[in-house]
Amino acid sequence: MIDNSLYRQHSDCDTLRASRKLKQLCDTGLLAMQNRGPATYYVPGPVLNETFSSTRAQQLENVERPLECTNLPPKSTNLQKESTKLSLKSTNLSSKSTKSNGNDIELVEKTEILNDDLRRRIQSLRKKEDGDVVQRLIEEICYEASMSTEELASLLGRNPKALYREHIRILVQENRLFLVNPTNKNDPKQAYTSRKE
Repeated sequence: MIDNSLYRQHSDCDTLRASRKLKQLCDTGLLAMQNRGPATYYVPGPVLNETFSSTRAQQLENVERPLECTNLPPKSTNLQKESTKLSLKSTNLSSKSTKSNGNDIELVEKTEILNDDLRRRIQSLRKKEDGDVVQRLIEEICYEASMSTEELASLLGRNPKALYREHIRILVQENRLFLVNPTNKNDPKQAYTSRKE
């Protein structure tokens, strides 16, 4: 099992590239997407499952009798302990990895319509960037594609609550951003646009 966050950790890439790569792996059948939104994760797809099944069947055909493991050297106990430790570490890494924000596939599709200059500026955005720079960037992104707080946070590498509190709320108050669903202001999937209708 892998999610966007775990893929980024192992590939040393940003959210957009990880989402794109995971989508490509799904398109080829190597992975299959499970769940939606923040709970999205990927499991081996039909191609990998088929390959594993046929390889495993060949291995079983080649086995004449089970291996006798009664006379293992004392080091094997240490190896088993190390294996257990590694397994526990792996479990801890999986549980510590943060969930990816929003539906990765939809986010990739939305960001594909952004122009190259805008993508470049998103990539070069620093963690401690000036508030005006972040707000102008949010306005430009939301002009190209309406996005939710979660999607913007994922795209900009920010905490969703802080992004809303420090930028989105202010942009809405100043009429620089508009609610896509104004009849339900508290919609948890509320999206924003900077296009005045």
